[in-house]
Amino acid sequence: MFNKLFIVLFVIFVKNTAFASGPKQPVSYEEQTVAKVAQVIEVSHQQEASIWPGYDLSKTPVVIWFTNGHIYAFNLNSDDAHWKKSKNPNVKYSSHDYWGICEVEMNPEYLLAGQEVYVFHIDLMKRDPVLPFLVLVHERFHSHQFGQFSDVKGFTDTYKDYLNVDNIALIRLEDQLLGQYTLSERPTDRMELLKDFLAIHKSRMKLIKPSSANWERHQQRMEGLADYVSFKTLETPGLMPGYHRKRHLQSNLDSYAKNPDAVELAIKHRHYGVGAALGFALDDIGLKNWKTEIINNQKAMDELLEESVVLSDSEVSTRAQKLKQKYGFENIKKDVAVLLTRYKQNITKLMDGYHAQTGVSMVIHQPEGINTSGGGGDHGMYYIDEGILSVGNSTISSTVDNTWQIRLDEVSYLLQGKQGERTFKVEEGLQVVLDGENYDLQELISTAAARPFTTLTWKGKNSEFISKANKGILYTKKGKVIVDFKNIATTL
Repeated sequence: MFNKLFIVLFVIFVKNTAFASGPKQPVSYEEQTVAKVAQVIEVSHQQEASIWPGYDLSKTPVVIWFTNGHIYAFNLNSDDAHWKKSKNPNVKYSSHDYWGICEVEMNPEYLLAGQEVYVFHIDLMKRDPVLPFLVLVHERFHSHQFGQFSDVKGFTDTYKDYLNVDNIALIRLEDQLLGQYTLSERPTDRMELLKDFLAIHKSRMKLIKPSSANWERHQQRMEGLADYVSFKTLETPGLMPGYHRKRHLQSNLDSYAKNPDAVELAIKHRHYGVGAALGFALDDIGLKNWKTEIINNQKAMDELLEESVVLSDSEVSTRAQKLKQKYGFENIKKDVAVLLTRYKQNITKLMDGYHAQTGVSMVIHQPEGINTSGGGGDHGMYYIDEGILSVGNSTISSTVDNTWQIRLDEVSYLLQGKQGERTFKVEEGLQVVLDGENYDLQELISTAAARPFTTLTWKGKNSEFISKANKGILYTKKGKVIVDFKNIATTL
């Protein structure tokens, strides 16, 4: 099967690199990328049953665009004359953006030609030969999860044990053991390392609150499985020559165990690699129905492993003690205690900076019942009682139809609350347009009157906001300007 697939992939590569006239011309990065995306889609289609049942990239049109404005559409059914044919009959091409596609970094449900398509800015990670394709598969899988996993929406548990020294120290030991398991080749060694991991993991689960355990499992099912599907797709023979999934995954896990940003890793980042590694572990032990258990019965991967690789309480205790001695657990705890003390000190300084900012505090809520997507980054993320404090935030978030959109560019401090609201400072002279009328923000604040609106927009130094056809209300409270879409009647 794999040999046959390799031949198919080779033919696809030849067909898709034939954009240039003449065999002697070098193949450009753009041509190589388009060919590789076609291969990834073909692998997803042919290997659907083994990678993830029901997840097939060919079922939804994929539209990629490059920073130079070139756009390629895969499996798009459209008679729009702006699209040009390519050598591959399943790929359309345009050197100009007639549809606003290049305004969207990533959107799995973008409306184009009456169809939902997956839009992806492909060359943001140009220097990495593998990452663009991993992210392409990963992000599209999230949309599949929301349609397939019945318990995804409405998840409310939060992580409460991010300052628990024992928890964070055991996490570092877990990640180290899971990395060793991933790279190990001998079956007997692998099973022992898997038992070691499970012993530490089960010991740690007894220390943390149920909400924290639920949070970890949810993140591993969402982000971890998306990474699992990405890795499993790209390790298909012939797709990524020289790519070594086990080394890649082990490197990620090893970096978690050593990274000084222990809090962020515990809450978010480690679950990508851990979830992927657990998925491959379930494959390794031959548990054939584990994906069905996750989809239909909301099972967690660690629970499925524990049911299959049974350890008695006494064996868990004995193994855990030996492992703590072997890896110098008390020293790990001391290092973690220093990191967490420094973390709390940093939060105090950052919150002082947050409150000392000049400008007007703006609180942006999101309309109910809408789905948004986006991307971006920051210079640091800190978890506090009120939510998440992001430093130097540059992100974009928008609805599929762009009727609600927020763009931030190097915003010094962004506080994201537990209900999803965003709080940040804007300049005092900001000009806003409310239902077609121009206002100075200070003018709106001085009137102290709540103002209902249908359309609200502004474009400031570091922020841009658009809300069209969304009934909302703008008002001030305790010196902050609130943009809300939920409590209109009670506020007026």
